[in-house]
Amino acid sequence: MSYRQAAALALAALVLCGCQAALDGYPDSSHDAPTELAALGNYYSPKWIKENYYDTGPDAAKRNEILNGRIRAIDIHFNAFRQDLHRQGLRLNIGIEWAVLGINAAGTFVGGSSTKAILHAIATGLQGGKATFDKHAFFDEAMPAVLAKMTSRRKEVLVSLRTRMGTNLASYSLHEGLIDIEDYYTAGTIPGALIDITETSGQKAKAAEAKMEVVFELRGQAVIDTQSRTQVLLDRVDQLDDAKAISVIQNLPIGIDGPLKAAIAARDPEATRFTDGAAAKAILKMVIALRKDLADVKKMEAALLDQ
Repeated sequence: MSYRQAAALALAALVLCGCQAALDGYPDSSHDAPTELAALGNYYSPKWIKENYYDTGPDAAKRNEILNGRIRAIDIHFNAFRQDLHRQGLRLNIGIEWAVLGINAAGTFVGGSSTKAILHAIATGLQGGKATFDKHAFFDEAMPAVLAKMTSRRKEVLVSLRTRMGTNLASYSLHEGLIDIEDYYTAGTIPGALIDITETSGQKAKAAEAKMEVVFELRGQAVIDTQSRTQVLLDRVDQLDDAKAISVIQNLPIGIDGPLKAAIAARDPEATRFTDGAAAKAILKMVIALRKDLADVKKMEAALLDQ
């Protein structure tokens, strides 16, 4: 290979490397995202939530603290995700075009048919790769619409979240809030945006939304009823004698598994609930507070009230 051929190929390589330079489109952030996310980690820790929410007595302020922490973490990840999409689009659409222009220019200034053939092949490959990728990536046309849908949908879900966070714990439990937090996360995803676009385009989606309003209203009524019945059970536990409390804890009418099993083990690692009345009552209250499914509430009512 001649000196001129080597120089031309070196120029092509430099252009290819240059097209990888960051075309951010965003100024540097004024906050340290990794540090902030690390600080928000407690709000995703079952152990921390147990110790700082359930064990100390749930209330609306603590519920909102957990939900706000998760909202902030989702926002940080979404902003990074949006910037990455922007950078990918620029690198795909601008970087390759610059590379092709640079390589073609190099071919103009160098001699030799073999060198020009090599440069032409590189340029053709870049253009072909871009065309193939465009069929799947849809950065140019569809992505702006999808990003707009994600942004608007996130705002809608956030308004609903903030509204419900303004109510008391009986009307809006932490468990319900965590379900809504997942909806907020999904609203900021590409699949979530595409689903939402599809749903809102037809009459069936509108009918489904109307039905969901009814479901939410019924669920709200059921939550209030369950909260009242749960409080009756908690009061009943205080009235039990030690022998009865131990008997109920030894023959719980509901299954104990998953997070509840872990919470009980952490609270009573020595299993004193099977021999000590006070410990049995404490665990009974934990079970009642954490298992608010209507079917479980009814089973506990049968065990504690029908005596």
